[in-house]
Amino acid sequence: MGHPSMTSGFRPWQPPCVLSFLVRALILIGIGWRAMAEGQIPTVVDPTFGPGLAADNDIFALAIQPDGKILVGGQFTTFSGILRSRLVRLNTDGMLDPTFDIGSGANNDVYAIALQPDGKILIGGAFTAINGESKSNVARLHPNGAVDAGFAGLADNELRAIAVQPDGKIVIAGRFTSIAGAPRNRVARLNANGTLDSAFDPGPGANNNIRTLVRQADGKFLIGGQFTSVDETNRFYLARLNENGRLDDGFVPPLLNGTVRSIALMPRAAKNMAMAIMRSGFAVAIAVNTSTKVSTMNVLSCSPHGRV
Repeated sequence: MGHPSMTSGFRPWQPPCVLSFLVRALILIGIGWRAMAEGQIPTVVDPTFGPGLAADNDIFALAIQPDGKILVGGQFTTFSGILRSRLVRLNTDGMLDPTFDIGSGANNDVYAIALQPDGKILIGGAFTAINGESKSNVARLHPNGAVDAGFAGLADNELRAIAVQPDGKIVIAGRFTSIAGAPRNRVARLNANGTLDSAFDPGPGANNNIRTLVRQADGKFLIGGQFTSVDETNRFYLARLNENGRLDDGFVPPLLNGTVRSIALMPRAAKNMAMAIMRSGFAVAIAVNTSTKVSTMNVLSCSPHGRV
C-alpha cells in the first residue's frame, strides 16, 4: 500500500513487519509532537528497550506512570513466554515488573488504561472478572495490581475509553447502554468511588459505539467512534460534548466516512487543534502538526469549532 501524499520535509514511515506487537505500539505512541512539528519522525528502534519482548496477541492500551513505568493492556495471555493475562507493567528498561501482580488477570480484553493522581489504575474493556473477582467491564487496581474492592463500576458492555477529571470523577465511553441499571448510551461519568454521577447525563447519547474520548482543558469532551448521531443530531463519527454530557452544537465537524479510532489534542503552538485519527483497511494514519498542511483521507485537523 502506498504512503499518503505529504509535503516535502515530512518523511513517511512504516514499522517493519517483524517487530513485536509491543514495539509497534510503543513506536506509534512514542512519536512526539515536537518531532512532527519539525517535519521528522524517528525511524530507529531503541534496541536497549526490552530486548526479546513479545506479546502473544494484540496490544490495545498503554499508559506511562510518573515514575516512567509502562502499563500495557490488550488481548494477550502471555508476555515474553510468561503468563500475564491482558495486563502487565514494564520497568523503564522495558522488562517485566514483577512487583505488579494481578494474579489470573482479566478474563477478556483490556482496551483502556487511565492513571489517577493517587497512583491507582483504572482499566476498561470486555472483561467480567479480574483475578477471579467480578468486575463488569471497568475496574480499579491498586498500584501493586490488587483489585480495589471499593470501586463500584458496573457497565453492561465493553469500555473503550477512560478520562480522569481534575476533581477525581471518571468519564467512560464505549459500547455500553447502561451503568448499574441506569440508561447511559455509550458515555457516562462515574464518581470517584465508581458509582454513577447523575449530573452528567448525555440524554439519547450516541447511536453506536464510542471508540475514543479526550477531555479538553475547558472541561468539554471530544468523542470519536462508529456513531452517526449524538443527542439525536447528525454527527458522523466525531463530536464534542459539553461538561454535562450533552452535545455541544457549536462544534460542527465535517462529514466523515469512517470510524474515528483515536483523537489527540494539539499543543498550544499548533493552536490547540484536534486531530481525528482514522483507519482505512490496514493503513493507520498518524496525526501531524497542521503547519505541515498534510492532505490525506486518513488524517483530519479540526479547529476548536470543528472546521477543517
